[in-house]
Amino acid sequence: MDDNQRISKILAQRGICSRREADYYIKRGWVFLDGEQVTQLGTKASTEAKITLSPEASHQQSQK
Repeated sequence: MDDNQRISKILAQRGICSRREADYYIKRGWVFLDGEQVTQLGTKASTEAKITLSPEASHQQSQK
């Protein structure tokens, strides 16, 4: 069975941001999967993958 999930769902499950916010960040290239920039919505990853946000995304979150 494939345990890969959409990156936006993984970020939401981890409490980092909502799915909509994750899609916004992905479109802007602010999400990194194992160090590689992700820009394609719907990209899937293992639930164990290292997913990080750029400083711009973190700044955007702190503006709320």
